[in-house]
Amino acid sequence: MKCIFIILIIMVAMQHAYPQEWPVKKSVRENFENNQTVRSYSPFKLNESKQENNQYEILDISSDFIDTLLQEKPLNVELTFPSGSNSLLTAQLIRTNLENMRFTKNRQEVVNDVQEPLIYTGVLVNEKRENSVMLTLNDNYFSMNVLLPERHFQIGKSLDKKNLKNYILTESNDLSQELPDMDCGTLKQPSPEAYTAMEQARDPARSLSVIGDRCIYVFVDCFDSLYQWRSKDYQQTINYVYDLFNAVATGYRNEQINVKISGINVWTTMDPYRQDNRDNALADLSAYYKDDFWGNICVGLDFSVLANPGRSGVAGDIGRIKGEEPFSCPAYTVNDHPFCYNDLDYFGNYQNFPATSIATPQQIYLVMHEMGHLFGSSHTHWCGWIISNNPLVTGALDNCSGVEATCSSTCSNADCSTCPPCAAGPAPSNGGTIMSYCIGAGQYVNFNNGFGSIPGNAIRTFLDNHPCVVNCPPCPTNQTVGNLFTGVHRFESSNSIIANGTLSSGSYVTLDAGQKITLSPGFRANGGSRVRIFIDGCQSIR
Repeated sequence: MKCIFIILIIMVAMQHAYPQEWPVKKSVRENFENNQTVRSYSPFKLNESKQENNQYEILDISSDFIDTLLQEKPLNVELTFPSGSNSLLTAQLIRTNLENMRFTKNRQEVVNDVQEPLIYTGVLVNEKRENSVMLTLNDNYFSMNVLLPERHFQIGKSLDKKNLKNYILTESNDLSQELPDMDCGTLKQPSPEAYTAMEQARDPARSLSVIGDRCIYVFVDCFDSLYQWRSKDYQQTINYVYDLFNAVATGYRNEQINVKISGINVWTTMDPYRQDNRDNALADLSAYYKDDFWGNICVGLDFSVLANPGRSGVAGDIGRIKGEEPFSCPAYTVNDHPFCYNDLDYFGNYQNFPATSIATPQQIYLVMHEMGHLFGSSHTHWCGWIISNNPLVTGALDNCSGVEATCSSTCSNADCSTCPPCAAGPAPSNGGTIMSYCIGAGQYVNFNNGFGSIPGNAIRTFLDNHPCVVNCPPCPTNQTVGNLFTGVHRFESSNSIIANGTLSSGSYVTLDAGQKITLSPGFRANGGSRVRIFIDGCQSIR
């Protein structure tokens, strides 16, 4: 009996060895423990002579800091920076990889000269409360966001012509934002697979530990309006997408969901989509690609400068994804499909959201929200959420918007709008969640809340159950790679990789080993193929 008691004590102690850990913090700790090489930097200082505006502070930066990071690409970084009021903070950051393999423009033309931004994710040192730090940088570009429970602040390159060589520090409490009503166009009832996941969402087993080894790949299609907004510059458009998805992926990573990019297409000529309203834009986007794209879902990014404050977003279904390869595990129908449309010329009220130089909190929320629909979640004010299993009670999760009714055997129409409504849910105590409408006057969506337990569990269950979602690439000690045909391929090993086959035209290959990659005499890459080589040993996937 004593032995059993001792074992139980040890197990409990092990479970609570890191009681304050959330997924991003856990990843940072493990990476710092496994890789002892840490580069430390303190590149910023306040420029006292140029402080002209109480909404931000002007910073000077070490002249070689960005170039050094871009050249060396260290895996682990400790970055000390000012946070206002003459105080300093230190972040521990790990290099991450959105896993983009293929850049195109106008769908047909492959672009090989893109300089991919370098991105990091991390946490603050000695901060026990949940927080996130995100860094995206490239030549002449730097965007850093620090997210705390009560505030967020950002360091980015100054856009003021008088201070182009300086950087600015802004705090969320100092910035005002326009407050239109949220108007997501996704009013469908969940797919059968999503319904099943929602029924299981209250199961404690569907918590943050469920889906850590699954990878969901996103194909990003940038409308020509987004390209024009980014000064008609292809590289600037790519920088924006990386900045946006660094934050989007961090939000999903805190839900133990691995979101990666399979490809980015930018329309530098007129895109083939109607611009009159979001439903037509989504219909044209989905009809154009159907199942012919690499990725589990397609995210369309528009910037409708003619609409004010923009068209918000709409998803093709609630619970709809395909296989990563084109035409695999097909999911497209005219009415239901794995596409979502996002009008990024959009504003709202948010707290603790990362606000970058070019990707705003509103844009991050919108993209996470519409992707959340495709991953199986309804709005939080939908009446069909299971509040309790015994007895069975369904209803809305919050009161941030008028409720969305559910269909029944006696009441059914396209969006169930004529069905009897349920009572409103409770008011959120510390802000709404990603699938909520808590962005009106006196309300806000809190990034720290994520999706909330019930919608988050529904999404994790939907993705975990779905046969079209596969595990992230395995990471054996050593492996040999032979002939590869057209498509996207990823190989990771903790020690070494030997490549001895032929890569056919149209193949896009990532080789990532911890110590050594050997291209043997039999290796050949045909024209039209692309090979990327990394030495970081499974850091980019997990």
